[in-house]
Amino acid sequence: MARVVKVLSIDGGGVRGIVPAMLAAELEQRTGRHVADLFDLLAGTSTGGVLALALARPGPGGRAESAAELIRLGRHQGRHTLSCPLLQGLYPAAARDGRGDAARAAELFLADRFGSTRLGEAVTDVLVTAYDVDRRRPFLFSSKDARSRPGSDFRMRDVARAATATRGHVAPVRVRAGERAAWLRLADGAVFANDPAAWALDEATRAHPGEQGGVLLVSLGTGRRREPMPGVPGGRAALEPRRLLPYAGREELRFYRLQTGLEHGDEAMDDPRPEHVHELALRAETTIDEHDEVLDRICAELLAGAVPAAAGPVLGVATSSGSP
Repeated sequence: MARVVKVLSIDGGGVRGIVPAMLAAELEQRTGRHVADLFDLLAGTSTGGVLALALARPGPGGRAESAAELIRLGRHQGRHTLSCPLLQGLYPAAARDGRGDAARAAELFLADRFGSTRLGEAVTDVLVTAYDVDRRRPFLFSSKDARSRPGSDFRMRDVARAATATRGHVAPVRVRAGERAAWLRLADGAVFANDPAAWALDEATRAHPGEQGGVLLVSLGTGRRREPMPGVPGGRAALEPRRLLPYAGREELRFYRLQTGLEHGDEAMDDPRPEHVHELALRAETTIDEHDEVLDRICAELLAGAVPAAAGPVLGVATSSGSP
């Protein structure tokens, strides 16, 4: 048996990030361990990147926050609701309705949430995608690079701000790693990789070149419409793992994709209303219920820490029906 490098990849999707947050919390509940203790690398795009940073940021005593701690149970209009203040704080209702400065609101919120913590302090490796608007190419924030390359240790608050800077919400932002570092003008990495799984896989193989057990990659989506994609057998879900086909059939990759089906009206990414976020949470619960066996299989592999040499490759997608 050889050690497996374990990777969690989280899609972008605005407040729909409560879906992967709840899926990650379910993995924690079933394994009894925090996400940062389960995975060697957390990767994310947009609010998926913010979740990755939050789950890797050292807290009191150096322990990272759990995914379960990101979810809140409250009440709204007389009924219990589930929410994710971390994500909803990035999309305040006032800014969405044109009654506030969205960029300033996001900056203040992230400064309060992440403080002065830097990328290199992450308790497990982190990869967050962004896009360099001046050079017109992807830019990757990497905690591994932050610890080994001068000028790469950005503040987590700046990483999160760049990762969520979209032209429709917050304009591209200027960030730099330190006073002597060059300024960069960055935007949301969803421009090129809303699903960062392939980039996460590349980072994992780069960071752990000597591991013989390969990679266990768990990819969490933020929801998609159930209608099939015209001209694509099996619909959009059939396309999701194809980025990884060069690795398909090889023992060194075990890939699981968990996605949630959405109904019309659930798709808004910048709607922080409690009722909308709660409906998304119900979709996530449906995914958990429908894919109980897949989740158990993932958790067993996470806890094993190694996969027997006889275990074959896995390349699969699990998508819920979308009905709560």
